Amino acid sequence: ARALFWRAGLWEQAGQAALAGGDALGAIRFFEQAGSKDGLSVEGRAALGDAYQSSGDLLAAVSIWQAALETGGASADVYARLAQAHFDLGEYPAAMADLRTLLDLRPDDADARYRLGLLLTATRPAQALPELMLAARLNPQLDAPVQTLRLSLNTALQVDDEAYRHVVAGRALS
Repeated sequence: ARALFWRAGLWEQAGQAALAGGDALGAIRFFEQAGSKDGLSVEGRAALGDAYQSSGDLLAAVSIWQAALETGGASADVYARLAQAHFDLGEYPAAMADLRTLLDLRPDDADARYRLGLLLTATRPAQALPELMLAARLNPQLDAPVQTLRLSLNTALQVDDEAYRHVVAGRALS
């Protein structure tokens, strides 16, 4: 990239190679160099976020991924990364929003539906069942855990006491 400075994109390629080789800090340097010289593609920004995540800086990764969405438009892969990062950070409303946007882009993503259903089970049990049932229809391997959750949620939803609903839903999740 230094020797062939007229070839745009080599810094980004160097960052991709460093990240693939497990050198997150080197990848960050290369990607940032690419950003200052030629600009980063949406994939490059996503990979820069991955590099920050690999280096242990999840907040920087989230910031980079959000910037990638602002400059490059909606990307299902970036929303999937954001959903997981927000979940790992304990930012569950943000994770649910990311999953909903991801499902707008990929409605047949059974894993995302299941994860959204689990988050809804913990926060809004009455809204969880449709997501969980659709996830089980999309991926039959999810049927057994979804049926367990469905039985508990049906029991919980028959009682008017909201605190009791959350206790039953929490037991089902555990």
